[in-house]
This record gives sequence, C-alpha cells and structure tokens, in this order.
Amino acid sequence: METHLHVHVYVHPEADQETKASLAEIITRLTALQQGEITMKADLDAIEAKVAEESTVVGGVVTLLGNISVQLQAAKDDPAAVQAIIDHIDANKTALANAAAAVPAA
Repeated sequence: METHLHVHVYVHPEADQETKASLAEIITRLTALQQGEITMKADLDAIEAKVAEESTVVGGVVTLLGNISVQLQAAKDDPAAVQAIIDHIDANKTALANAAAAVPAA
C-alpha cells in the first residue's frame, strides 16, 4: 500500500513576517513528516521481506514432514531403512537447531 501526500503552498508577496514564519514552520514540519513516511516505508518493506522469508521456511518444514511420513510408510517393514530415516531426521534436527541459534533474538 503506497500513500502519497502532496501539499502545495502559495505565499502571497504581501504576507507579513509572522505569516511567513508560520508557513516556514509548516513546511519544516511537512518535510519531517515526509522523511518519517520514507523511514516507515523502508521498515515496512523489511518486515514484509522477513514475513516472506519465514513463510518459505515454514513451507520447507511442512514439505520435510510430509516427505518423512511418506518415507516411514514405505520403510515400515525394513528396520535398516527406518534407521536411515531416523538418522536423516537427527541430522535435520541438528541443522535446524544450529540455524535457529544463529538467528539473533528480536
């Protein structure tokens, strides 16, 4: 969602000093608001990127769990194949724990 704010100010040449000072203050504040809007947009973009990244990770975990289920069904009568799947799960668990530990706390 993108929002634009356009403010047009016309200063009449006969404006007194107090009016000119007030208009200058308004322009200063509007400029500050515009800078705040730019900062908020950058922050929102960063948040959206993190949400997309997290969704990708969650999707990967869901796929992994689904694959493990299929593999276990196929290997249920073969103890060596079941053990290979368990070893694979343990390796993934360790990799996931290391990746989670590497992420700085928010």
